[in-house]
Amino acid sequence: MIFRVGMTVVCLRTFGCHELITKAPIKGGVYTVRDIEDDGDGPGLRFNELVNPFGFQQLPDGRLEYCEGTFAAEYFRPVKTTSIDVFLKMLESEGINA
Repeated sequence: MIFRVGMTVVCLRTFGCHELITKAPIKGGVYTVRDIEDDGDGPGLRFNELVNPFGFQQLPDGRLEYCEGTFAAEYFRPVKTTSIDVFLKMLESEGINA
């Protein structure tokens, strides 16, 4: 899945908090992608609605990085938008003018 900054996504699982993650996404929550970072272990997302403190994190290759934590992109999907036009057509097919 390709994510982009500004995209609205829905969370598929609840994340726990710890010393570097004080504000975490919850299952079913809707968030706006603020930043995308790939540390070699897959893309990680940051959100406008959740800003966490910076701290040292160990990267997959063993190096330490001072950054804000990310959330694994695999646990999010884009929000599906539905146009009201779909519902208006359903009403029209039933002979109801809206």
